[in-house]
Order: sequence, then C-alpha cells, then structure tokens
Amino acid sequence: MAFKPSAAKKNRGSTEGTLNMNSMMDILTIMLLFLLMSFSTEGSLATKSDGLTPPKVLTKQKPKKVLAINVSTVHLFFKKDAIVDVDKIIAQKNSFVIQELADKLDEEASRAIELESKFGIEFKRELVIVGDSRLPFNVLLKVIITCGRNGFANLRLLGNLSNKADVLGI
Repeated sequence: MAFKPSAAKKNRGSTEGTLNMNSMMDILTIMLLFLLMSFSTEGSLATKSDGLTPPKVLTKQKPKKVLAINVSTVHLFFKKDAIVDVDKIIAQKNSFVIQELADKLDEEASRAIELESKFGIEFKRELVIVGDSRLPFNVLLKVIITCGRNGFANLRLLGNLSNKADVLGI
C-alpha cells in the first residue's frame, strides 16, 4: 500500500530561480567606477605618426582632447588616416585650400552637428594641428587656412614641452 503525500508537498509547485538585482547593481557600479577612474583626459591626446617630431614649445596650458590633424614630412593625417601627400600640398601653387582636408572637415562638422542636435553634445569647432618641426611653413599655412575656411577657428598647435634653454638654443 502506497503512502498518501502530504498536503504541503502536493500543493508545492516548482519554484523558479530569480536574479538578485542588488548584487547585479553593485557589480555594475563597481565596473563603472573602475572604468571612470582608469579613463584619463590627460593621456595621449594626439597619436604620433611615423617620422613626426613636433617642435619644442614653452607653455603653461595643458592640451585638450579635441580633433587632431597630424602633418608629417610625408603625409597629412586626419584621424589616423593619411589623406594626402605633403608633396602634393607643396605642388599646389594657386590654392591655399587643401580639398581632401576640407572634405574630411565638412564630414566631421556635419556629424558633430547631428550629434549636437540629437544628444546635446556641444560642438566647439576646435582642433589641434600636430606638425613636424621640419615642415615647410607654407604647408602649415595651407592647413590653417583650410581649417579656418571650414569653420574650425579654434586652432591649437601641439609641440613637445621643454624648458627655455632648449627652445632658445642656449
């Protein structure tokens, strides 16, 4: 003869496991704090291209993290991509505007304006020009004029920080 199951065992249904949201939120908070603490705005603000040695400068201002244009003795780089050869820029005698750079700046401006309208991220039209110390002045001038004509009026030139004796050659 079989035993009759008790009423408590009979009515007990299968229980499903649930997630403990408190533990999950603690883990996500710790991960967020770790990522925020490891993120540094004073880190590498501009990527160094091959054959690029910025000039020595004296300043007390710290660089900002903005859009960077690198100009080596061989290529002009926009966001780590070589867009035009410096020899081609030098060969342009009648124009001070570098068309390849102007196109890239227009694309960047339209994307930033779109982000500003969607998310409220302010678009300040700032950029940093990292030029080689051996770069001809007319190439640097053409880069500055191209940036100015495309609405990027807040320009900074990046250089290697050094002391006064190094800059003056004393």
